[in-house]
Amino acid sequence: MLKEIFEPSTFLSLEKLILNGCQMLTKLSDSIGMLKYLIELDVSFTSIVELPNSIVNLKSLKVLKIGGSRMQKLPYTIGMMEKIWKIYGEDCVKLEVIPSDIVRLTIFADFEINRNLCGECTKVSIEFGKSISIFKSYSMPLG
Repeated sequence: MLKEIFEPSTFLSLEKLILNGCQMLTKLSDSIGMLKYLIELDVSFTSIVELPNSIVNLKSLKVLKIGGSRMQKLPYTIGMMEKIWKIYGEDCVKLEVIPSDIVRLTIFADFEINRNLCGECTKVSIEFGKSISIFKSYSMPLG
């Protein structure tokens, strides 16, 4: 079982990092921010509770998947991520904090969560003025 990931500096041109299902994985190294060409980061169904603030350095990141993880909060620097356009957080039962800084995302399209499993984060999300897809319930544009 994977408990920690490789040293990212050995794979600087990596475009996708799929850690989906690595349930023993509890944290990502701050050096993840060195992956300048990373387009997709998938930490779904891991035991990671928060992402390092260094993810703000992932200038190419477009898709962040945290669904089914033990993620409790998104990094406060998430609004500085220039290209991110989708965050998949369905079945993210521990998610409690979605920073208001997320409104700074200029090309942000969707934040998807499951309302039944993440009751409190929908209240926070509604303040964003962006769109949110609430699975197994309904899809609601915000504005």
